Amino acid sequence: MVGKCPNEGLLDEAKPKEVINLLYEGITMKKILLGLAILIGFTSNIVADGLDEYKRACADADARGCYHLALVYAEGDGVKQNVETAKSFLQFSCAEGFFDACGALQDLTVGDKKTTSSSTVAVTDSEKELLQLKKELATLRREKRETDMQRQIDSARHELEVERLRQAREATDLKKEREDIERLKQEQKREKGLVESYTARIGIEDHYSSRGTKLEGIAAIIRQDRANYHKFLKRDLDDTGDNFFASKSNRAILERMLESGSITMEARSAILYDNPLIEVRVYNNHIEVELK
Repeated sequence: MVGKCPNEGLLDEAKPKEVINLLYEGITMKKILLGLAILIGFTSNIVADGLDEYKRACADADARGCYHLALVYAEGDGVKQNVETAKSFLQFSCAEGFFDACGALQDLTVGDKKTTSSSTVAVTDSEKELLQLKKELATLRREKRETDMQRQIDSARHELEVERLRQAREATDLKKEREDIERLKQEQKREKGLVESYTARIGIEDHYSSRGTKLEGIAAIIRQDRANYHKFLKRDLDDTGDNFFASKSNRAILERMLESGSITMEARSAILYDNPLIEVRVYNNHIEVELK
């Protein structure tokens, strides 16, 4: 036997308008009961049942059920948090006229923007900090390069100064060495009985005797140079005077003094075939001749 609705008699006797009111009241009561069931689903023992009720209610296009289901997804209460899914349910619930869903949707959207903005600012700050660190690192590297360059410059200057001092010492030593050599020469000359020395440019006229005869001997050419200088006053610009061969008698023994002395091979050849500048050192009993 099929059971009857408790209000069946009332429905039979009621007018169509009253019937509609009764049906509407029944649907509203069901929604109230569903809302109460959803509201009491906060304890840990009925979370799963409440979630299932939210899902069923939202599947039936219930705006409130979709609203509460959205809150579950937004908070990750018993499910994996999914803000985008929560937004979808809130958008449907708001469109259905459930204004709490509209407010929640706005709060969720604003909160999402704030989170995104905060993340962006954080990233920007990190980038700024990284950029600042890079600048500081570049500055340190530049300063290090400048310091290294300055050290190299200072080192080069020091080496240059050391080299200059070394060269100066060498020049001083060389000068001293030359002075010592010259002093030794003078001492040797004095030991050998050096009387004096002079320089002479052997010119063309020195190659001919006072009679115009071509001279063939080296000693004769040197003797004629001294005769031209002292007697005939035929002097070259490079000639210097002497006292010993100003005497005719001393000029007469010049050949013998050269035989007893010495003359370099270079000076010998140059006197015969060229016009050299020579140095003649006069000793007590001999002379020494070399190119100047």
